[in-house]
Amino acid sequence: MEERQLSIMVPNTRRPPASCGTAKGEYRLVMDSPGDAGIGLVKSLRSVCSCSDREIARRIFQSPSLLLSDLDRNAAEKLSGILNQTGAKTRVLPAGREFVEGKGEYEIALVVRDIERIGDVLATVCRLLHVQPVEVINLMVRSPAGLAGNLSLAAAEAFRDSLSVAGAELDISKYREARFDVFLGRSDDMDRRRIREILVRAGIDTPPVRNENGSPQPMAATDLGWNEVDRVRKELTRFSEQVKILNRDFARFDIVLQRTGDHPRKVSEILKDRFGIPGTVHARLLGALPVALAREVPCAEVGGHLNALESAGATAGANMTSLQTFDLRIDTVESPEKTISILAMLGGKQASSLPSLRNAGLPALVEGPFTPLQARWLQKDLRAVGTRCALKLR
Repeated sequence: MEERQLSIMVPNTRRPPASCGTAKGEYRLVMDSPGDAGIGLVKSLRSVCSCSDREIARRIFQSPSLLLSDLDRNAAEKLSGILNQTGAKTRVLPAGREFVEGKGEYEIALVVRDIERIGDVLATVCRLLHVQPVEVINLMVRSPAGLAGNLSLAAAEAFRDSLSVAGAELDISKYREARFDVFLGRSDDMDRRRIREILVRAGIDTPPVRNENGSPQPMAATDLGWNEVDRVRKELTRFSEQVKILNRDFARFDIVLQRTGDHPRKVSEILKDRFGIPGTVHARLLGALPVALAREVPCAEVGGHLNALESAGATAGANMTSLQTFDLRIDTVESPEKTISILAMLGGKQASSLPSLRNAGLPALVEGPFTPLQARWLQKDLRAVGTRCALKLR
């Protein structure tokens, strides 16, 4: 089940800011955005701010916010200049000048398309959150990869700008206005009925446990608001292995072209104009259907892509990647020790749980479940130490 309490969760208290510093003056220092500095600003502000580190963090991640008050103008401008050099965005205001404070209404999730830049992304998240790589890896390999919650829009956009430089994308959600779906993982009919009972008691419509053809129904509930989700979240925690609550703002899809229909020229125009696929590869692409035209597409963009293709007579679909999981098939290994180390660091696997990675035991299956990013990351790092592996969708 998707965790509501993300690893970096800023306290959402709204008490009046404490007056900081000892100088008395008519100016205040306001932070508009943490910019590229992230939570590392806590250390910079600790010596001049009398409040706790926790409160400093709240002001940073719920900017615009009041950092310091009762300052003379020279002291305020000097400190503002120092903070702005770190990448933050601050300004000096007269004591009577009002500004609109930020609110902790947003949460963010990471999307990495270019796996070759994963090292840059990891380093950037470590710097922004000021935590160790092993903790950041644990955040990044989840799906969705929720990084932080209770952020203001300014702070969320600052994260997005910093991560875009590292080659990653960031989904931003105002979670109380988002829509949610409840998905069922591997579970027996008894657990499915219990989950359904929890939802029904909360007044939430649910489909039957099984479809008409007898296959398990993958959805427990659809299109829920935050208040509905909040009513059932605690009760569903005991089914955390069987249930996932997915914020649609964080859902990602692969757009798959299945058939071109009777107007391949129109489809070719869409491939070029909408998907940016050069015409020189269209013939080869259309001769290898079904084929993915775009990967990791946000939920809000899926309908436009499918409608455009269907209007040209094509048949296309959207495969949700957010809930996909994989196993790894290990084919060749040059260094078992390095391979085991990578599987431990990125995959959470202990040596005792792994099949033999010596030549006599290959190919070998390393069971997940690994999320899409986790699986691609494993494949990349394993290849670097001479281990060849393939991803197997579970």
